[in-house]
Amino acid sequence: MLRPAYLFVCIALWIGACSPKTGASARSKSSAPAIPAVSYAGDIAPILVRSCSPCHYPSQQGKKESFETYTAARQHIDAMIVRVMLPETDARFMPFKNKKPALTEAEIALLKNWAAGGFGE
Repeated sequence: MLRPAYLFVCIALWIGACSPKTGASARSKSSAPAIPAVSYAGDIAPILVRSCSPCHYPSQQGKKESFETYTAARQHIDAMIVRVMLPETDARFMPFKNKKPALTEAEIALLKNWAAGGFGE
């Protein structure tokens, strides 16, 4: 008589383990903040034109790595983020030596969100 009860408990536990989770861990995944949609054309390109040209724009006689296209900007995004986040007193800080205004925190967040969100065009 004990064996059928034991079998029933094992089956119930197995079914419970295979069921979709509805506990706190499942809720925390669904309530994680979404990365805002950021596009190259609408959000990133205007920042780069304002802050990185002419130096990073070959069409404007820039001689640094190009940020002029979606592909080029995507290729260099990690370095861009590092350089704009450096202290302004660091020689590697960009934009170079106050030729252009430093990026705002909101603009830096856009760069980060663009990379984290899958590089929308």
